Amino acid sequence: MMDDKTLLLKAARAAGYGLNARGQSLRETEMPNEPALWLTHATWWNPLTDSGQALDLAVTLEMDIGQMLTEGCVTVTGVAFDGEALAHDVPWGTDPTAATRRAIVLVAADMAN
Repeated sequence: MMDDKTLLLKAARAAGYGLNARGQSLRETEMPNEPALWLTHATWWNPLTDSGQALDLAVTLEMDIGQMLTEGCVTVTGVAFDGEALAHDVPWGTDPTAATRRAIVLVAADMAN
């Protein structure tokens, strides 16, 4: 299982977002346990915690999001660049919004593989 920083790096790569290496290095020195990325277009990018960034990621990568009321989970699907169908089901737990963001980032990270 990937850690959150690796998930974010892969998701950013899948979306074509560039990493600001200098800014990211400074952030990691000051906040080594913070997975947010410093991209070329955003100084704080973390769609695992920011719903707007997660929605932008889902739209950019043309994902489908389905809430499964009877199953208590969210299902996010997408199509990889090679045509492979990708999907992740994440249980809602106590925070369906966080589950949806995580499912989006998981599918985006898979797209980068």
